Amino acid sequence: MILQSAKSLSDMNQEEVGELLKNTGKHLAYLLYQAPLSPEDKKKIIEVLPNLSIEQIEKLIDILEAGIEMSTGDVAKNELAAKIADAVEGFEQKIQVIDDQANAQFDELEKEFIQLEK
Repeated sequence: MILQSAKSLSDMNQEEVGELLKNTGKHLAYLLYQAPLSPEDKKKIIEVLPNLSIEQIEKLIDILEAGIEMSTGDVAKNELAAKIADAVEGFEQKIQVIDDQANAQFDELEKEFIQLEK
């Protein structure tokens, strides 16, 4: 959706990119509203969104669209909910690893800075 637009992002002006992102956000909000997920799972997705790449957001949109198009039977809902929950948990774990690495690097820099002050 985002990258599949008629123009590439680099060919768009700032206003066009803003409009594309705004429309994508509205579409994603609608899909999350319609998705057969628990409120907790929806909240987790929303919390993770700022850390996702454009490609990851597009995959999430594809998954949500497919889930809504699927049969509304309980089995389909449960399978989709489980897949999305697994994906969100994977993103959360990756974010935690990155946070831990960044904190470790900042700690090392702080130690080096303290050594330089002496």
